[in-house]
Amino acid sequence: MVQEGELNIADQKVIQFNLWNTHGVKMRRVTYGQIAALGSLRGEGTERRLFVGEEEVSAIYLRSGYGPDDYTCEADWDARLMLERSRAIKAPSVAYQLVGAKKVQQELTRPGAVERYLSNGADATLLRSCFAAQYAMGSGADAAAVGAMEEAKAHPERFVMKPQREGGGNNLFGEDIPTAMATMNDEALSAHVLMQRIMPVAERVTFLKEGCVVVKGAGVFEMGYFCSYLGDGTTVLENRHGGHMLRSKLDDVDEGGVAAGFAVLNSPMLVG
Repeated sequence: MVQEGELNIADQKVIQFNLWNTHGVKMRRVTYGQIAALGSLRGEGTERRLFVGEEEVSAIYLRSGYGPDDYTCEADWDARLMLERSRAIKAPSVAYQLVGAKKVQQELTRPGAVERYLSNGADATLLRSCFAAQYAMGSGADAAAVGAMEEAKAHPERFVMKPQREGGGNNLFGEDIPTAMATMNDEALSAHVLMQRIMPVAERVTFLKEGCVVVKGAGVFEMGYFCSYLGDGTTVLENRHGGHMLRSKLDDVDEGGVAAGFAVLNSPMLVG
């Protein structure tokens, strides 16, 4: 699933060629509008099969549908519902997509939330030790959140204010935070999360472009781990580590999105 006029296709093409050369599986790049026009469901219940024209779809890889701008009309929403109702494997499904959403992450930091999923209390405590504090805003704010909002007014450099969006260019930093809290209505505030800002240790970095040094300075890094998960809602069929990615940016840059141009992909190197 891609956006109209999608240009970020290089890695998509690698997947497409590998699927065909290794497994004989065809991949089609389509928009929600095309699914609405050409898609159909056949069968009932858990056996609903998704077809695009006369071709059955076995798996759906979503490279769009992460922001409201990807759904331009009701037909696009109907197309997404058609995908979700089918037995085709979704990467991600709407449930898995929501788990990674900022408001859900904020809810998981509430007391007792993680403990619902981890029977071992020591594991829950260890996991919580890795969390940055996150607070609901607006009508959902509790006493701790109200205190954090007051602190953010005096020390905005300690926080990041995040809307329910993916990628760079949407978060608020510094003096923009108290300004937003003073000007947004309750509905707008409730759509944001106030998060404790992570302060990593800066190291000297050198950025290259086409083999040439383009910038040197103090930089910070973020290591992300990927997992491969496959389940049917009741049974976990696969759950394993699937690789990693290192993202780097200059220390004085607030945002961190790669596609938005704020950070770059990097390769880790272990040194003794």
